[in-house]
Amino acid sequence: KLDPQSGTSLELGSSGDTLTVPSGATLSIAGTIANSGTATGFGETNLPFFSVQEASTTSFSDATKTQVQFDTENFDSGGCYNNTGSTVTLNGVSAPAYSFAPNVAGTYLFLVELQCYSSGGQLNNAIAYIGKNGTDFVKTSSNHSGSGPFVETITGFGFANLNGTSDYVTASVYMDVGTGTPSLLGGTGSNMFMGLRISAT
Repeated sequence: KLDPQSGTSLELGSSGDTLTVPSGATLSIAGTIANSGTATGFGETNLPFFSVQEASTTSFSDATKTQVQFDTENFDSGGCYNNTGSTVTLNGVSAPAYSFAPNVAGTYLFLVELQCYSSGGQLNNAIAYIGKNGTDFVKTSSNHSGSGPFVETITGFGFANLNGTSDYVTASVYMDVGTGTPSLLGGTGSNMFMGLRISAT
């Protein structure tokens, strides 16, 4: 047990030593963790991660698959998401426009949520995609017909292995509305794209 006074420190004796907090107990840290080795259980294995959205409502061409321009970052831990319309280099990795290009290899979980809007009220088909290097690994759809206007929320999620040197991930949408203008509603909580590292392999 440590005396909680300023300057008190805990140092493990040798390489391989482990500090274990029993189930039901709480480890409270009010100061700073100085880590020269590897700490686990504090979320560092989930880095980098990101969460982005569209700032405003955007209209799209009817019956055309189009990349969504998620331009507003809620979180970008690691600085691996490109929220601009041009290719940039982030952490030594080339990141195309509106893409996530992590510099850490591993398995990542991704989620996209799109609020598809039809001013004419008919949504023959709406599809949300998540793609790795231009090839889709998530495709989820919904459709609706009736009096408008109408909003359909589509959610898709999936896993991808990324090499940490050249792989990137983007999200796209397809809307066939028949009549009216297909749009994605913008603003907080309307359209979201996010991802995090869940495993080193």
